[in-house]
Amino acid sequence: MAEEEKAEQAQAKVGIVKKLVTVGLIVLVPAIAGLGTFMFVLRPMFAEPETVENDSGKIPPTTVMVDFKGLRASVLVEESELSSPALLQYSVALACANQKTALLVESWNQMFVAILVELHDSRTKAELNDPVVKESILRQAKQEANALLKRVQEKEDPTVEIIEVMYTEYTVIEL
Repeated sequence: MAEEEKAEQAQAKVGIVKKLVTVGLIVLVPAIAGLGTFMFVLRPMFAEPETVENDSGKIPPTTVMVDFKGLRASVLVEESELSSPALLQYSVALACANQKTALLVESWNQMFVAILVELHDSRTKAELNDPVVKESILRQAKQEANALLKRVQEKEDPTVEIIEVMYTEYTVIEL
């Protein structure tokens, strides 16, 4: 009988262990799955975006301004307009990253003027009065100026760049 009691106690212990393991698995597996979902899905979704230190918006202290004053472009008059012809008079300033860039811009002055005139010439009054088009022209001017700088450098220097292009004067004159 002693052996039967020991066998029953052993079976009872095994039965309790099986129940504990089963209950543990039933509780732990969903808990781990929930925690994983929270950590890798929900938490990143609701977390505030990390602020990345980006200096691209800052103008460095080494910036040198180069002005292109008194530029003019013809303005197209649409057939539907009954108004007189017009002329665009504008001045543009280039924010150069450093003195080396400013010297390159000044030495290739006429090429930069040609880029600016090409971007502004033969536009309609409606285009020239549209702020979106004006911003687009400035972005294009920056891209083309930086492309020109890459072409005219003897040895490519990553510090040579135009940081920003801006209007210092912008007037559409009715003739």
